[in-house]
Amino acid sequence: MRNSSRRSTGHVPHIWRREIGVSSPLFFERSFTSSEALIRRLDCYQTLEGHNTRIYTIRFNPTGSLLISGAGDANVKIWNWLDGKLKFQYPHGHQERVMDAQFLPFTNDRKILTSSDGPVKLHEIADDSLVTTRVLGRHVGSVPQLAIEPGSPHIFYSCGEDGFVKRFDLRTPSPTNLFSCISFSGSGLPVQLKCVVLDPRDLNCFAIGGFDQFVRLFDVRMYQWDASTHIDRPVTTYCPRHLLDSLDNHITGLAYSNKSELLVSYDCEQIYLFNKGMDIGPDPTTVSEEHLLNLVQPRSYSGHRNTLPVKPVCFLGPREEYIVSGSECSNIFIWRKKDSKLLRKMVGGPSSVQCVATYPNTLFFASGGHDRNVRIWAPIGEEPERDPEPEVSFAEKCGKLMHDVQYFLTSTCRRVFFDEY
Repeated sequence: MRNSSRRSTGHVPHIWRREIGVSSPLFFERSFTSSEALIRRLDCYQTLEGHNTRIYTIRFNPTGSLLISGAGDANVKIWNWLDGKLKFQYPHGHQERVMDAQFLPFTNDRKILTSSDGPVKLHEIADDSLVTTRVLGRHVGSVPQLAIEPGSPHIFYSCGEDGFVKRFDLRTPSPTNLFSCISFSGSGLPVQLKCVVLDPRDLNCFAIGGFDQFVRLFDVRMYQWDASTHIDRPVTTYCPRHLLDSLDNHITGLAYSNKSELLVSYDCEQIYLFNKGMDIGPDPTTVSEEHLLNLVQPRSYSGHRNTLPVKPVCFLGPREEYIVSGSECSNIFIWRKKDSKLLRKMVGGPSSVQCVATYPNTLFFASGGHDRNVRIWAPIGEEPERDPEPEVSFAEKCGKLMHDVQYFLTSTCRRVFFDEY
């Protein structure tokens, strides 16, 4: 039976400290707006309908007032998500699915970058709503993700399934091919790249991930602007210790926090949070066993299902206290960053949730996937009731303990028997 009188009071201490003058207004605002009580109230605020096929990308503009989405129907849509209305749309190109779409900062939301199966494009929206499209560069194969330099209306990076990383500067006529990412297996083959992100605290550094288990960190200052150097030279690499020899897991999503924490999502595996000092080195094949054993392992976040080639993962909250990801079980998962505790598992739609995007400095976020709709999530719902913890008698505790001991002894005997024979 539900105890209807039980309510969470997680926000009360914040209000009390603010009232007696212990906490500053800014600290109160950030603490209250990122309270776990609000996480428990997250619910669907708007459903944006309009795409005809699977949604591949959703992004907020820098101020968070608009949302852009791209899908397999070759259309780019710009939404006024607050009132749930479509503000503008235009065709991306003939039979080209939109893999990524982003607003360029400081362009009054009039310049949009997109990527698809090959080309990287710049779209400029005029006052009369006429859209001018220019192809900036091409990859062989799809271009799953772009990374815009924060605060720059000119510079961004692209990664492609051909293994190349390109640097674009809109003030120059053509992009620079920085390098081709080569596998550490010794085959000499390029790694199909799926994601690229820039470190917000050091804009010279960026990380890439793709169809192997290693995150590679690069410094753009190591490359010549005349593109005469195409050597794949990572500054360092990251990988969980148990995946070092894996041939079955690859990276589907990357995200940097404002503290340079690196979030990595693997297919058929978990999500991992790397801090500085957890790196392996430039070449993981030459690292000593002693170094690997002494390496601090990343924090992990589990429970979701991920078998897609690309599945973004994001930090959530004013101080990035939470982590959010979609799942192929049609749910959205939210974990507390500091201890990996799963706080919410909520239905994100009737089918797989492929992408999520967070609103700047709030608990608002958007999701999209196979059901063709974009959903906006906000702390507007009722806080769910929680059943009180059932009381366990002393006899039940003893019975459970005996069961655990019996299971341990049985499994140990089996291992000894099979090891000997």
